[in-house]
Amino acid sequence: MICAFGLVMGACKPATPTVIDAPLTVSQAATPDSPAAVITPTIGQLVQLPERTFSAVEPTGDSIGVITPTPFDWPSKTPDSSEVTLVGSAPSLTPTPLVLRVVVAPSTVVMATPNFSALVSPGGGGLRLRSEPDTDSAILSYLREETPLRITGRTTDSSWLQVITGEGSSGWVVTDYVNVNSDIEVIPVSSAVFTAPVPPPPAGMRNVVSGISGNARDIFLRGQALGNRADVFSKVGDSITVATYFLYPFGWQGSNLRDYGYLGPTLQYFSNTTARDGSSFTNTSVAAGNGWTTGYVLDPRHAPPQFCANESPLACEYRLVRPSVALIMFGTNDAANLTSADFGANLSQIVEITINSGVVPVLSTIPPRPGWERQIEQFNAIIINTARDYDIPLWDYNSAMRTLPNSGLSNDGVHPSWPPGDTIEAANLTAANLRFGYTMRNLTALQVLDALRRQVLR
Repeated sequence: MICAFGLVMGACKPATPTVIDAPLTVSQAATPDSPAAVITPTIGQLVQLPERTFSAVEPTGDSIGVITPTPFDWPSKTPDSSEVTLVGSAPSLTPTPLVLRVVVAPSTVVMATPNFSALVSPGGGGLRLRSEPDTDSAILSYLREETPLRITGRTTDSSWLQVITGEGSSGWVVTDYVNVNSDIEVIPVSSAVFTAPVPPPPAGMRNVVSGISGNARDIFLRGQALGNRADVFSKVGDSITVATYFLYPFGWQGSNLRDYGYLGPTLQYFSNTTARDGSSFTNTSVAAGNGWTTGYVLDPRHAPPQFCANESPLACEYRLVRPSVALIMFGTNDAANLTSADFGANLSQIVEITINSGVVPVLSTIPPRPGWERQIEQFNAIIINTARDYDIPLWDYNSAMRTLPNSGLSNDGVHPSWPPGDTIEAANLTAANLRFGYTMRNLTALQVLDALRRQVLR
């Protein structure tokens, strides 16, 4: 009779339970939540047992024994069935491997989750973290080589692993590109596919996008008839749009949605198709330029001759890219160079060209500008009224910027600020990085695109 399990043991009494086989690691344990169930050790995680009295079943054949606990609460995971299969090393009681025969009563069994760890394989250039175990699912972030991971599950065929990063991001990775520290077959099959939660928007951002109506849908459908591409958008604007901090990092390896994983399908949707020289995020727009006002994008003299022939930069961009959506932001330079009347007329012309091209125009308000408060307020009013007059979507970037330190502006008082480190940090949506203007612009742009994808581009 064997009663020494490294646990507080009481009397050993014979019993005749129905059994299943499970190899044993003695010093580690988990318990069920019922007196009728049987306790068995798990692999890879030491569980602290309170002082209780257990009775053990006398072993027979290749079994070590069965112990039955007094019920108590455990932090745990509930398996899908009453059978519990465990794999591990035999105890040091004998030089040969031993197998514990265990039975669990037909009731819910509560088991502690083993701690399976892994690393992203070196030499492969990193790995995509996806929302579901499918290469067509959304890319939540890019993991660098040798990134440590905690494994929480796997697919039935073990081709995908469900993981949590050290920073708390959860998703799926391809098993072939991960170095796992244990037998993959030991890892439990996941009973649920990870779905990123939708967090509440930061303060001041609840109305970041408005004005999405049936008219946007009508414009989109006309564009489809003209041959526009549903999963492509264009960027139209000045230096704040040209900057590589804006949207480009979403097309690079290393962007991370963090708590905004629900935007993953939209990021994936607009990443699949080449706009002209890159995805919509990384494409070089011929309708955006440093120092531009609304007049520049309408003037053929500012269109690159190698791509455009006797057409405005705006018309050229739409012809080359055939987008379904245009993210448009002008006004920062206009406020210092144009009258409000000229700005309004130019903006209306931009909107009409966009609509006539079957492209859904999204007008963005412009950020604050110290010393130009009156003009900025006036020009933003024109932007808002133009969006309302044409019944098109409005992206209120100005309101989001006003929630940030220094109104989200850099030291020049004109351009949005950017987080420290590499440019990629502008698409690393941590709470700290979202205190900077370009990171906020990237998040709100993706929120606008997400709303359009779900409501208009279906």
